[in-house]
Parts: sequence; C-alpha cells; structure tokens
Amino acid sequence: MITMRRVRVVLVHGILSSKYSKSIQRLKATLDPYFEVHLLQYISGPFPAMVAQVKFQLMLMPKFSFYVGHSMGGIIGYHLKQKGLITVNSPFIGSDRGYHLQNNDFYQRVLPKTYDYWDDSKSHGVTQTQSQEVLRYIRSKTKT
Repeated sequence: MITMRRVRVVLVHGILSSKYSKSIQRLKATLDPYFEVHLLQYISGPFPAMVAQVKFQLMLMPKFSFYVGHSMGGIIGYHLKQKGLITVNSPFIGSDRGYHLQNNDFYQRVLPKTYDYWDDSKSHGVTQTQSQEVLRYIRSKTKT
C-alpha cells in the first residue's frame, strides 16, 4: 500500500516570482505534512524559455503524481500537458493588467508580446483557503 507521503507533488511559481515566495511557501507548508513536495524554479522571460526551464527540471525528477502551478506556473504546466495538473489563479484567457502593461516600457523590453497572463486576483498569490482546497483535492484523489 502506498502512503500519501510517498505521493510526489511539484509546485511551480508564477511569473516574476520564485519558489521562495510567500504564496508558494504557504502552499508547500500546507502540503508538506502529507506529501513529498518538490519546488521548481524558472527565470521569468520569454514564454518558450520558461517552458524549457521547467521541462528540463521535470525530466531530472522522479515520477510525480501532481503538478500544482500558480498563475504562470499553471500556464506552463498546461502547455507541457502535465498529468495531475492543478492550477491556482492561472489566467488562461489573459487579463486586464497584462493588456495595460503592453504599453509599459518594462513589458516591451522584458516580457514577450505573445501572452498577457497576469494574476488579477486581489491576493496576487495563493491564499490559505486555496492551499487547503488543493490539499483536499489531492487527498481525495490519493485515498486507497
């Protein structure tokens, strides 16, 4: 019988963030007592480069059951067709904030013009309630 602790969960942060962000650390703290949690890191930049960074890290990892992506991390997981994909605040149809940033000098120099994926939630991160919902969902899928 496989225990829940042996279930591997991958967490991927949002754009212009890191695996050390409060949101990802909150989510990790919620899941860690029950599952083997791995944090991935990518450098924000052109979308293909972010996808390549995450894909490379996933290839080096042992098999995992769930991929949890916050914001851009969820978009990347969707693009990579990850099984067990759970997204939190991932704006799959773009956002107003991303649209307005197109005229921003930073956006034009740093971010590619092929996507406008920005988190429009008030928290701009993963809330404790969302962390608990992710935990409940994974536990419901791993019960034997």
